[in-house]
Amino acid sequence: MFRLEESHEFEWPVEIRKPVGVDPQRRPRYESHRIVVTFRALPLDEAAGAMEESGDAPREPLMQRVIVAWQGVHDSDGEALPCTPDNVARLTRIGYVGAALTEAYFRALTGRAEKN
Repeated sequence: MFRLEESHEFEWPVEIRKPVGVDPQRRPRYESHRIVVTFRALPLDEAAGAMEESGDAPREPLMQRVIVAWQGVHDSDGEALPCTPDNVARLTRIGYVGAALTEAYFRALTGRAEKN
């Protein structure tokens, strides 16, 4: 049975591909990191509106609204990094991390990747 709820939160895997350089054949190399994020589902029109309103940094305002918690995010010393507004902003501002979070969120809501 499907229940229509006032708010809906869900855990979703996010694959982050961190660029680390080039191999001997000059092909790009990446490290893959998987984290699990608890997202808050917004109506699609509200999520799209948050992206449009934010101008040059479209991911951060939306991610501030929809990221509730995470697992697998650590600081440079290996300590678990708490999910706070400041840490959400720090992560989202890293291009490849912000892109991975945004894509995972829209993929979860729609079943397809976000169109840039």
